[in-house]
Amino acid sequence: MRQTTSHPVITERSNYLLIRPVGRPQKIKINLDRILFLEADGMECKIWLSQQTQYTVAKPLINLLQYLPKAYFKRCHRSYAVNISHITYIGIHTIQIQGIDILIPIGDRKIHYDFDHWEQTNSL
Repeated sequence: MRQTTSHPVITERSNYLLIRPVGRPQKIKINLDRILFLEADGMECKIWLSQQTQYTVAKPLINLLQYLPKAYFKRCHRSYAVNISHITYIGIHTIQIQGIDILIPIGDRKIHYDFDHWEQTNSL
């Protein structure tokens, strides 16, 4: 009997993520460049591609981040990680992502050092 897994699949040479959304039997291939941000929702995670398009996977945010390139996906809050390629504005407490009306909160910068370090080293 073949055992199936619901783990996302990504390799160093690929630029996509293969996911099985909650409630769907088929897998979906998502180009990493299309991912705007990730939102934790308990033991699930929403992958936002646009204001109208998001997929929910049965993995916590922390687990999903293991499959994404750390150079582009930065955790900025306990419930959010952003694709830095899509950031248009960084305020004191929020981030604006291109193409959506949702403001992403910024958590404690001491805890989310990776995002804070990226912001500090990429500012004029």
